[in-house]
Amino acid sequence: MAEFPALPLWTDAYLADTRHLSTLEHGAYLLLLMEAWRRPSCSLPDNDVMLARLAGVSDEQWAGIRDIIMSFWKLDGRSKTWTQKRLLEQRDFSRKRSESQRGKAVKRWNKKEKEDATAVPEACPADASISISISSVSKDTGAEAPPDPVKELFDTGVALLTGTGTPPTKARSVIGKWRKEQGDAQTLAAIVAARDHGVSSPVEWITARFRKVGDEEDEAAAIRRATIERYRRMGMVDVPARH
Repeated sequence: MAEFPALPLWTDAYLADTRHLSTLEHGAYLLLLMEAWRRPSCSLPDNDVMLARLAGVSDEQWAGIRDIIMSFWKLDGRSKTWTQKRLLEQRDFSRKRSESQRGKAVKRWNKKEKEDATAVPEACPADASISISISSVSKDTGAEAPPDPVKELFDTGVALLTGTGTPPTKARSVIGKWRKEQGDAQTLAAIVAARDHGVSSPVEWITARFRKVGDEEDEAAAIRRATIERYRRMGMVDVPARH
């Protein structure tokens, strides 16, 4: 699966640059844009046989449209690849936006978990029985109740999953399972990442993401255990600290 399955297409800019293309040329150019977008390097190989196949045209057709299509691209003689400036800029923007959204989601949830951990009063009279809800405070003061992070998580997740065909009840069940196994912060970060990437199968994509993280953590733990054992066998007292 591509890192960013959804390719933003700015129609005004595209048409302004390509009104002179024929229908065949439009199709070939769009297919090449999508192919480059799906590749980690966001580029195309400098190989006319391969380019013709990627564009969905015959070798003869490619020979007739090659010059006009590749005029939108720039050849890197060192790497033998073609790149498109606007496509690279959009990839960079999408990556930075995705990283920013994930960072904000994790930061928000880490803050919530920290607040929850310190929310218990240090001392409370045994006979105290005062209970004040957030909603009652908002009604008495006229202020809006602060957003509920859990509700925000479910609203965002359910909208994503139901938008791609998952029934609402199942969507809530899946999100609940993720929260239990991964925690709220990681679950929301994964949901936001899937939404920003425009994935068509978010349940499978997010599950694979969690599995990959788990495998990496297991591998890191195994390496650390092996390192500790090696130091012990060498008779060293101090064991390297975990970073």
